[in-house]
Amino acid sequence: SSSTQWPISAMLKADAFAQSLRVELLVLHVSNVRPNFRSLFRRSPGLDVLGALEHLEKARAEALERCNYILPNKVPSENLFIRSGDFAGAIQQTVSECGADLIVIPPEQKGQGLLAMDLTMATGVPVLIARPPRSHNVVVGATNLADSRYPVIRQVRQVSGLLGAQALLMHNVAPVQLPGGLERGSMLLQVSSEQDVDSSAERLAEVSRQLPRALKAVVKSESNTAQAILET
Repeated sequence: SSSTQWPISAMLKADAFAQSLRVELLVLHVSNVRPNFRSLFRRSPGLDVLGALEHLEKARAEALERCNYILPNKVPSENLFIRSGDFAGAIQQTVSECGADLIVIPPEQKGQGLLAMDLTMATGVPVLIARPPRSHNVVVGATNLADSRYPVIRQVRQVSGLLGAQALLMHNVAPVQLPGGLERGSMLLQVSSEQDVDSSAERLAEVSRQLPRALKAVVKSESNTAQAILET
């Protein structure tokens, strides 16, 4: 969580994942407010240090009480981290010090998708934005079918199992763009694209049969793969 907000949905989602995965839940609260130690130290450094420590301990106790009020399972004191400053930097520091299998962040502002991508690249840990649940309860897995171990599909299987959701697999065969534009060349490109789509559809259907909660397998042929995912 960040600032003075306590994102209940994100905390509950993180707690549910921790219980399902049988791992510890670590709660990180990032505050943008920094105590003004400089002005305090001008008067009585010794007393000001004690006062600052008492303030931090009080804030920690209040934060722990708030956590235990929101979450169904009590959080041990050592599993609560309170930091100040940059939100992304605090997450990276905590993950580096303590490790993590999954990072859950709240959808409290625009640009959370870019933040999630940056955190994943920096930490190597998957990031979940705990948006409000939708009625469909479907997990969409977009795979390029390049790796025969299918790491994306393995993750979809795990996440859909944890959420009790159905799994929908999709793959996009981007049409090949060649210079020219001759009619005969366009026909050959179209035939080649149809063959690629049919071949990919067979592979994706075969893989989807390995998922216990598979809904369907979809193969598209769009020049923009991101748009194909959104359409799916």
